[in-house]
Amino acid sequence: MQWTDEGIVLGSKRHGEANAILELMTRAHGRHLGLVRGGAGSRLRPVLQPGNRISSTWRARLDEHLGHYAVEGLDARAASFLPVSHALYGMTHLAALCRLLPERDPHPQIHAALEGVLDALLDPRRAAAGVSARGARSFAAGHRRWLRADRFLPGASRARAARAQLRRRTRELYRRARARRSAAIE
Repeated sequence: MQWTDEGIVLGSKRHGEANAILELMTRAHGRHLGLVRGGAGSRLRPVLQPGNRISSTWRARLDEHLGHYAVEGLDARAASFLPVSHALYGMTHLAALCRLLPERDPHPQIHAALEGVLDALLDPRRAAAGVSARGARSFAAGHRRWLRADRFLPGASRARAARAQLRRRTRELYRRARARRSAAIE
């Protein structure tokens, strides 16, 4: 098995003395893990920072194996996140959300949304304006759209039904408790 794709680095973990396990969000293959030989070394460590866009070639004997990555940096935006605190927090938060996705399942809409949000985090016009209530609302709305795209967040009708069911259960619990108290008093 072998494929080549561009992806966004979500994180990497040291594996042994010089290798790293890379977590990558690709357009065609979704969230994918693989071993990078020399990934913990000084040459590849800057490339494997969360938020960077890289070109990767994944190879394995079988599709179920962890596999090996050969990586090349395309857009090193992780260094741009450091002076902007909300960008650094945003990248960390988005990477944590991407870890909720099933592994090796393609999500092209989520990849495109992730790419757009990361570009927006570094937009100097938005960064100069600071974090406003309007910006927070738009981030929350985008967050809901992103979760709804992968069915993590229910639609409006399912949410209303779930709230109604919760209210019915709560009322029933209070009725039972009241009946037990009145029975205990008698």
